[in-house]
Amino acid sequence: MIVNTVGVVAAVTSTALYLLDMRAGRVQPNRVSWFLWGVPPLIAAGIAWGEGARDSAALVALFGVCPLIIVGASFFMRQARWALGSFDYACGALSVMALAVWIGLDHPFYATLMSIGADSCASLPTLRKSWRSPFSESWMPYLLGGIGSACAVLEVRDPLSVEMMFPAWLLGWSLGLALVIGFRQRIFARRGVYSQPKKDVCSS
Repeated sequence: MIVNTVGVVAAVTSTALYLLDMRAGRVQPNRVSWFLWGVPPLIAAGIAWGEGARDSAALVALFGVCPLIIVGASFFMRQARWALGSFDYACGALSVMALAVWIGLDHPFYATLMSIGADSCASLPTLRKSWRSPFSESWMPYLLGGIGSACAVLEVRDPLSVEMMFPAWLLGWSLGLALVIGFRQRIFARRGVYSQPKKDVCSS
């Protein structure tokens, strides 16, 4: 119960901090990534729920709702809009294709594997954006997201079960992206660059 509560607090705090950064114009979320990040966790949560892992499923579902909140908020904050390109849409299309394959699957393991594949494709635009324009992101929300994912991992009773797959992926991805953002921000700061290129921010 305590672990689950910590996970919820971490996920909600992560989203709240990101929203505050959006409002201040410090971060610009990639809508392709954030929208598609919201779908696989909900799929994985549904699978885990069906397998009987109710606590971890509820926490993973929260990881799906939070990104959708970010996407919705971005439409009301002009300073938080990131211009999308062909790479973003291509990755989004691959992610949608992976989700479509999931629909035709009736096996928990392969369904979860496809949801991870979809989430991976959705993550590429933000990974690319964080590498090229690290000050368009913030590492702290992703670190907190990693803590929430760690809590979801701890809620899974069988470490070799299907329910462990998606929370473990979220843990590795969240902490990895936090490290990339922090590392690249440090490098850019040494070069005297403290903001993202203006051409990448959508003005409409």
